[in-house]
Amino acid sequence: MTPIPGAHPRHGFTLLELLVSMILMMVIMTVAVQTFRRSSNLLASQAGSLDAQATARFAISNLDRDLRVAGVGTVPDQPMLVQASNTAITFNVDLVSHDTSDPFAVHNDANADSATTSAMRTTGTITLPNSSFTYPESTYYQANGVIGGAETISYYLAKDSTTALSTEYILWRRVNNTTPRIVARGIQYSPGYTVFQYLRV
Repeated sequence: MTPIPGAHPRHGFTLLELLVSMILMMVIMTVAVQTFRRSSNLLASQAGSLDAQATARFAISNLDRDLRVAGVGTVPDQPMLVQASNTAITFNVDLVSHDTSDPFAVHNDANADSATTSAMRTTGTITLPNSSFTYPESTYYQANGVIGGAETISYYLAKDSTTALSTEYILWRRVNNTTPRIVARGIQYSPGYTVFQYLRV
């Protein structure tokens, strides 16, 4: 092809071309960022929902495991169910014993803390969770005079003081008068709702 006399070859873009390309790039970037934000928010909400479901399953499995054996190993006059309210449940069960010869214990653990493997004494009473009642009123003994092996287990909801959300609670588990431990946190609860439902026969 024969070059045109007097024409100069182009070596770059005009200012108008640069402006148009920059505007197009900004539009593309804006759309991409908005799409990424929507995807991130959706992923975060799904992850939060999955976490909540996993927490609920774990809490329910703990409750189910302990409540299924409530009353096992209790001695005469020792109640199976101590407390049942909207946000707390307390019961007696010989769940763990450090005495391997205990025939009533659901589990035997030679290394178990002795404070959590026998009936409570009146010298170590507790205030039942979310109430003003104290327990026990008497110490429960077996027929041979040995203290009963059924410990007192409480599950209860309490406000999570580490969060600003007024509806976020923690599910606690306490054995006898030992320090409670967290079963699950991040539980959404509105006062007035019933968590622990029960039927009276």
